[in-house]
Amino acid sequence: MKMAWSTVVKLCLIVILCFTVVDYVNAQGRTAGSSNTNLKLKEEVEFLKANLSALWDIVSALQTRAAEERQDESEELVVSLGLKRRETWGPNMKNIFDSQIRVRPQDESKSYPAVSAAYLLFRRKDYSTWRRVKNTDELYFWHRGTTLLLHTLKPDGSVQQVKLGDPIQDPDASPQVIIAVGSWVAAELEDKLSYCLISVVQAPGFDASKAEVGQPEALISRYPQSETLINRLAPPRQLPATTADVVDDE
Repeated sequence: MKMAWSTVVKLCLIVILCFTVVDYVNAQGRTAGSSNTNLKLKEEVEFLKANLSALWDIVSALQTRAAEERQDESEELVVSLGLKRRETWGPNMKNIFDSQIRVRPQDESKSYPAVSAAYLLFRRKDYSTWRRVKNTDELYFWHRGTTLLLHTLKPDGSVQQVKLGDPIQDPDASPQVIIAVGSWVAAELEDKLSYCLISVVQAPGFDASKAEVGQPEALISRYPQSETLINRLAPPRQLPATTADVVDDE
């Protein structure tokens, strides 16, 4: 049986309430006068403690089971969608569409697919490091799982965090987010025990020469107020400044 996180949270609140009751009973015991009253209060405290311990074990088991079920779902998505992992620390992904129609910007001689789209699946501690697309906006769409945190470093020097997710489960989240052209973006799960399936759409379509991976030193120089965030979501090893953000499906 699947257990919603909201239910687990409610159970945790019950545990906290019970601990508060125990503290209150203990306080009453310290102020009570007769030995009979003290003995009765002590028995009540021991009874509450025993039940609290059992309830806490149930909550812990539910949390563990919920995490296992979410990982089982993510494994099914990897298989059913044919996703592949690019890096040990990065999300699974797959390019799902490159338009056969080619477009050419007025100021360029090179043509690009009219539209490109890809699936990305984040699991547990997966994250995508700082990258930007230099020729188009990007559309991020949430499909399933927990909330994905999108951190953006904008060309004007400002920094923003946006939540991509289910607005019913998280009122601050949106199922669609636009990343403006030229913005650096990195992504991570809000709940590190869960997963998140999204898709990213670009128009004009993806081209490796227009994608750039951010180098921490340069980004910190431009956005010094976000040094901790930049370092935390930097790649564990140095990557080339330009990289093909795609997976070979062969």
